[in-house]
Amino acid sequence: MEGADLVRVDADVAYMTGANLKGTNLTDAQFWEVVMKDVNLEGADLREAFVSKTDLRGANMWKADLRGADMAHAVLSDLDLRDTDLRGVDLTHANMRGVDLRDADLRGVELPIFLESADLRGANMEGMSLIGARLWHANLEGANLKFANLTSAYLSAANLQGADLQGARLTSHLDGADLSNANLSNANLSNANLSNANLWRALIHNTNLSGADLRNANTSGVDFSGNHPGVLSFSDIIPLLANLTNIDLTNIDQTSSTQTDTPPRLSITSYPIRFNGTDVTFADLRGADLSGAGLANINFTGADFRNAVLCGADLTGAALNNADLTGATIHQNQSRAQELIKLGAMPACR
Repeated sequence: MEGADLVRVDADVAYMTGANLKGTNLTDAQFWEVVMKDVNLEGADLREAFVSKTDLRGANMWKADLRGADMAHAVLSDLDLRDTDLRGVDLTHANMRGVDLRDADLRGVELPIFLESADLRGANMEGMSLIGARLWHANLEGANLKFANLTSAYLSAANLQGADLQGARLTSHLDGADLSNANLSNANLSNANLSNANLWRALIHNTNLSGADLRNANTSGVDFSGNHPGVLSFSDIIPLLANLTNIDLTNIDQTSSTQTDTPPRLSITSYPIRFNGTDVTFADLRGADLSGAGLANINFTGADFRNAVLCGADLTGAALNNADLTGATIHQNQSRAQELIKLGAMPACR
């Protein structure tokens, strides 16, 4: 039946396991509760087809045209949907565990709630509503999720490396997720769970991180360039102090410096830093520019300040037990100067 013209074919409660329908024209076809396991539908035209409650497990639908198809309640687990045009498809309540949606176009799709372990690498999901979606361990590497609504979505341990999440609503469960090199510009991550997440070299520009849980998150090399105090205050990213190595928080364009082998230093002098009682024990602040920062009453026990710039920083009441200030620079007459010198600091500020 390869390449056949089966427009408007009606196949209710049929068994088509293993059939070869490659390149077949199935426009407006009716497949109600049909068993189509392991069927070859590569390049088939299924526009506006009715495939509700159909079992398509293991089917090959690579580059098939499914625009406007009704696949509600279908069994699509482990399905090959690479490069497939799925615009406007109804996938509500479909079983899509382990489905391969690499480079598929999913704009305007009504997706099921369960997408656990789905392969969505490079998928175009711009503007999609994924509220409450179960995406545990899903592979979304390089996916286009601009302006997507992922409110309350479960993305624990998901792979979002290099994903475009500009303007997305990500008040989600992202614990253990890999967001390295992801674009989070203008995204809303307020109250998101980012504990143990990997944010290495993520782009965070005008991003809302208020109330986000960033405990044990890897924030090395995060690019905060372009953020302004009114949009992202330093208090919003206090949890990041667990690892601030080479983070760029300046309000200037750091593109040139991030493209070299020498990563930018942390600079927070332009932020209204005033916080009390914060616990950032064992914080990695090597090379950080903390000039004039208000760091009073913070618990910096065991913190690494090597080669940091502390000129004029207010460390009144801050706990510095076992802190390493080797090579850090301070003003000779600033508060606690002698104590800081004993910890390795140098009075080299002008």
